Parts: sequence; C-alpha cells; structure tokens
Amino acid sequence: MRRLGRSLPLAARPRRLPYRKQKVVSSTTDSATGQTGRVHRIFTLPAPIQMCDGLSRNVPSDFDTLLSQCITHARRKYVELTETFPEQVRFVLETLREVYITDARARTEGLDPEQRLQLHQNESAPRMAALERWMQGQFDQRIIEPNSSLGAAILYMQKRWPELTLFLRVADAPLDNNVCERILKKAILHRKTHSSIAPSTARASATFS
Repeated sequence: MRRLGRSLPLAARPRRLPYRKQKVVSSTTDSATGQTGRVHRIFTLPAPIQMCDGLSRNVPSDFDTLLSQCITHARRKYVELTETFPEQVRFVLETLREVYITDARARTEGLDPEQRLQLHQNESAPRMAALERWMQGQFDQRIIEPNSSLGAAILYMQKRWPELTLFLRVADAPLDNNVCERILKKAILHRKTHSSIAPSTARASATFS
C-alpha cells in the first residue's frame, strides 16, 4: 500500500551546513613605520541559528544557517480547526503545551543552553516522537485524508519536521519566533499611528520604527 504523507526521522540533521567561512577586513598599523594597512582574514564560524516561518524565501542563499522553524505557526493551523476536528486537535495542542511547559521550566530554573537541550531531550523528545507517529498514523490508517484541512495541517508539520524539532538537537535553538514578531507588531502599530502627522515627525517616527 502506498504511504500517504511523509514521515521524517526525529534525529534528521539540519539541511543547512553547520559552518560558514567569513572574510573579515581589519586595519593594522606597522609599529616601525606608523603606516596603516588593511588585512583580510578568513575565519571559520559556526553557522547561526535562523528562526523563521515556513516560507522558502526566508532561507538565505549566500550563507549557511541552522534553520529552525516556528512551532507557533504550525500550531496555529490546528487551532483554526478546533471546531471541525476537536479530538485530533486536542491531542496536538496538549502535546505542544507540554513542550512549552518544559521550555518555561528551563527558563525559570536558569538552565544554560546545554542543560536546556538535555531537559528537552529527556522530556520533549518522547512527546514529539509520539506526535510524529500520530500524524503518520492518521494517513496510514486512513483516518484523515491528506487533502482535508486537517491533512494540510499535518503535511505542513511533516514537511518541516527537522526544522520544527531543531531545539531537540541544537543547544539554544528556540521554539518559535514570538519575541521578534511582537517587536515588529509594535513598530508597525507605531508607524500606522503616526502616518497622518507632519512629515518631519513622520520621518522621525519611521526612523524609530
């Protein structure tokens, strides 16, 4: 029987390269002559963690990142289906709630990134593995059709599973992009509020935003 959907292993490695080379131009002064020159150095730096939503245009093409995608965006697709598929959605939301409770405990206890990673591997990894099995089971057992609204929510999460679960493999990888989104919303609201004022004040507002 042909398998519907796509199941990705929890331990799959990030698809972006883990290191990148960066050219740094610095100035140096010859102690004997007092002349200043430019020096080009090549450093090998760890690739930064990039948190974003699932849009492909968010992935840079000119350097490598460890791609982490926002659990909140994936969760939102299930929240929209609470009235249509209450039982199925409840399982997903309760699973993700426990993951967030674990992450909040890591902050409350002041855990460092490695300790937080270990805590998530001990507590969140089994929950996320159960969620991954549940999603594939909805298709394998023909409980949910892939072309249904719930099927689309499952496929969205399956397609991005390695990126959504980066926090289980990489220390300090976030669960979501909520902090940045809240900051951006404040800037947008500020700009809208001052859009009808004098041009000089509007320019200052735009700079602030």
